[in-house]
Order: sequence, then C-alpha cells, then structure tokens
Amino acid sequence: MNEWSLPAAQANAYADLVHSQKSSGQFERHKAFLRGGIWKNFLTRYPEANWMHKRMLGLSQRLDALPQNKRTPK
Repeated sequence: MNEWSLPAAQANAYADLVHSQKSSGQFERHKAFLRGGIWKNFLTRYPEANWMHKRMLGLSQRLDALPQNKRTPK
C-alpha cells in the first residue's frame, strides 16, 4: 500500500518484486513483509504537500495559543 511514497526507481523495483511474488504464487504468504515505503517519505517526495502540512501545523499551534475571548464560534 505504501509504494506510492517510494522514489521512482525503488517503486519500479518494488512493482517488479510484487509481480514476481504473484507469478510464483508466494505473494499471499509474503504480503505482510512487502510493505513498500513509509508515509513520511511522501512529504519528501512531494515538497508542496510538506509545505502544506507544515503550514497546517503552524496554524493549529497559533489557533491553540489564541485566547478564548478572541476565538469565534464554530
């Protein structure tokens, strides 16, 4: 599932590995060990997503620090 976070070369190697495992009938047995990348790689691969994520974290911190009387109702 996490193969979308891999760089292109590793994603191709991962796809080849999955294909060979499926062709040999071993995929279901080894599926738990074939996970692909990790989610944090997504932020490295897509800098615009990293930027938006950091902006959201900053905004959340600023909102949390805002005094209750300055907040508007939802």
